[in-house]
Amino acid sequence: MKKAILFSIVMAIIGAIGGYLIGMYTFSYYTNDMRALILEQVGTKEQFYLLTMAQSAIYALFTAFTGYLMSTRLGLMRKLTFEKESLKRVCIQVSALGILFFLDAPIFGYLIPEVAKEYDKGITLPYFLGS
Repeated sequence: MKKAILFSIVMAIIGAIGGYLIGMYTFSYYTNDMRALILEQVGTKEQFYLLTMAQSAIYALFTAFTGYLMSTRLGLMRKLTFEKESLKRVCIQVSALGILFFLDAPIFGYLIPEVAKEYDKGITLPYFLGS
């Protein structure tokens, strides 16, 4: 039970960070009318970010705890290990895909006008981290 709680807390922290970034990302893409409505109900942008952070953290906490208990009872739990060759292969693949991600603007922005419009707005840190 101790391991399940510890695992859940770690996942909740990760969920909180992700939730905050998603809050920043989604708020930046709402229309002005929608932003005004949100601010009227919530207060400030920061409070909106904190609400999305709390929602994500609670969801991560619950699902991580439930998943951990289910996996141990069903015999699905394995020790987490890394093999040097597999880790190297994953790092190469992730690097290649990261480069492809940055080619999105010049390739698809040139071919699809709607994509070009989005990139004309500029890539903000919340957009980059949220995507």
